[in-house]
Amino acid sequence: MDANELTKYIIDKGQKMGFNLWRNSNHGIYNEKTGHWRKQSMRKLGVGDIIGYRKSDCKHTEIEVKVEKDKINDDQRAHLMELHNDGCIAVVIRNEGGADKFFKRFKA
Repeated sequence: MDANELTKYIIDKGQKMGFNLWRNSNHGIYNEKTGHWRKQSMRKLGVGDIIGYRKSDCKHTEIEVKVEKDKINDDQRAHLMELHNDGCIAVVIRNEGGADKFFKRFKA
């Protein structure tokens, strides 16, 4: 399962398990006139691939999706730790099994 498929799986399962989740668009913006990508100027580094909240208590949730040999970078690690320390749900999910365990643990 690639990252896009896993992201869709997590969002779909989350909706069934009491979460409101969506894909975070944290990529660059393509400028057709110049033919180049540019960074989003107001973005925060390290924000998860999936963001949302648990409906039962409105607890903020961020999920970083990593597959195969993908690794967390320093910005992602720092952001996830900041969220965790502030009482949010912040996790890395690497496969379907990890997603299933996450939702079993944190379901609404």
